[in-house]
Amino acid sequence: DKLTVIYNGLPDLEQGAVSDPGAKAEGEPVRLIMVARFAKPKDHRTLLQALSGLKELSWKLSLVGGGPDLAAVQSLTRGLGLEDRVEFLGIREDVDQLLVESSIFVLSSRREGFPISILEAMRTVLPVVASRVGGIGEAVVDGETGYLFEPGDEKTLRLKLAGLIESSLLRRQFGRAGRERFLAHFTLEKMVDHTEAHYRQLLK
Repeated sequence: DKLTVIYNGLPDLEQGAVSDPGAKAEGEPVRLIMVARFAKPKDHRTLLQALSGLKELSWKLSLVGGGPDLAAVQSLTRGLGLEDRVEFLGIREDVDQLLVESSIFVLSSRREGFPISILEAMRTVLPVVASRVGGIGEAVVDGETGYLFEPGDEKTLRLKLAGLIESSLLRRQFGRAGRERFLAHFTLEKMVDHTEAHYRQLLK
């Protein structure tokens, strides 16, 4: 009863700097993106194994970040025959633009706190598919702004990704709902206002 939660907040993007997750030029694959360190808790393996069962669908995955498990994940990618579908972009300073160019955000972690990357994706109008760990379920509303799955559940992850890859309408619907949720709860202004209000309450 002495704890108050104030969610992380982000400044909004410049007007127009958002994605249209339902847009895809004819012949172009649906672009998935995951922004995370290459380390065991992020569990890139589950994501790659899930996608290895969706080779009949048109998609491409961008993996952003660096870390100790990079070589192992690259090796797994080749072993699964996905080297033509997965690109390793390294540590980037233009993540906002990469999100704008994407259609689905994925985070397959086995352990998280309250990841900023998910808020960045919601801000950019991307549907989010993420594991139900840490505070992720407080940001992502399952079946409304994206999908949640149990950590390591490759089968469910595959099914959820397949549904979004195949439906531009669903990507747009979830993406817009995520953007609205971001504006309602996770902006920098909301964080500052809630922090100030909490201090004012304490000072009484």
